[in-house]
Parts: sequence; structure tokens; C-alpha cells
Amino acid sequence: MKRVRYNYPKRFKEILSYNRKTGIFTWVKPKRKPFLIGKRADRLTPKGYRTIKIEGTLINAARLAWWWCYGRIPKGKEIDHKNRKRGVNRINNLQLLTTSQNIRRQRVNRTNKLGIKHLSFHRASGLFRVRIIGQPVKYFKTKSAGYAHIVSKRITK
Repeated sequence: MKRVRYNYPKRFKEILSYNRKTGIFTWVKPKRKPFLIGKRADRLTPKGYRTIKIEGTLINAARLAWWWCYGRIPKGKEIDHKNRKRGVNRINNLQLLTTSQNIRRQRVNRTNKLGIKHLSFHRASGLFRVRIIGQPVKYFKTKSAGYAHIVSKRITK
């Protein structure tokens, strides 16, 4: 399956329609399938994102919505859903972030027993550690999760 990188052809605006209020793409002139006119163009993936298949190319609907309204996505930026619902592609729910900003917005992982972002307890050493992508792992000599949480907040700012 081919994937398009950010620069979408103008003909997409001829074959699709985008509703900014609902975030839904519908077919206007589908190629070789006239029965699709007026029907929803996107599909929900198992991970909760919406994609559209156009001429054998799979396109992320959030990226397409951003391109539709604002043009090309700047290099080094990612599309993020403000309400964290991956399938909601209303333009007022989308924002541009850097990778590090996007990582900081992540929820606490469901396997995290402490319930604190980026903080875990390392059993082998008996120490708490802060893990942030792109930074070295930091360990704390403390038995208190509260103190480790305060320190981790200072590091992640």
C-alpha cells in the first residue's frame, strides 16, 4: 500500500468534501464508484485513527483535514488531537505540535502502577527512574514516590 507524505494533490478537493464542523470526509466524485457519492469516505483503523483510501493510497484523515484547511504541514511538526480522541478530525480539535510536545501530552500508560507520567520504580536497584524519549534515563536515590514525582516534574518542564 502506497503512502503519501504531506503533499496531497489538488484533485483530492475535487473528489472529496470536508465538513469542518463534524470533521467528516464524504465522496463527491469517487473514481469508478458512483454509488459512493455522498457517503463517508474514511474508515476507522484498529488503533482508532481514521484513514481514507484514494487511488490505492492510504491517507491519514487528520493530516488531510489539516492540509485541507491550512496547507502543508511544516517539517518537524505533528498533528495532535486536542481532546485525545483519535477518530475526531474536526479542524478545531487538531493542533500542530513538535514530537517532544506531543510526548509530554501523553496520558499515563495503563501499565504504570504509580499513576505518574514518565516515572517508574526499578525493582533491581530499588530506585525510582524518569524516562523521557530523547533524554538519558535519570535515577533517584529515594524510597518516596512523592519526592521522585516532584523531581520528575522539574525535569519534564
